[in-house]
Amino acid sequence: MTIAAIEITRTAEEIASELSALNELLSQLPQQTLRPDETRDCLHAQVHVLQDNLSKQDVLDEYEDMEDDPIMFIFESAYDAWRWMAGDDELTPSKAWPHLSERAADPLAA
Repeated sequence: MTIAAIEITRTAEEIASELSALNELLSQLPQQTLRPDETRDCLHAQVHVLQDNLSKQDVLDEYEDMEDDPIMFIFESAYDAWRWMAGDDELTPSKAWPHLSERAADPLAA
């Protein structure tokens, strides 16, 4: 299957800002998060996609085998990062984790 190349629509500054936001979430990832290892893996996948400017095919090649539960979230996270980078989604990957931002700001938040 051939997938047409899609031009990255996000600027280098937008991608750098999003990488910073994702790395901030990683650095403050609360241990009380349900499944902290899986959450960390999802965030790392998003960073990898943005940092290395992976194509859609790269994301599919690297993460598609992870569609089986429970690690399907890693594939979905990586794919969501690519969709944002390609301009197919306005929601930044870091904004898709509001519960992490809330808990990082207030470790006692439920």
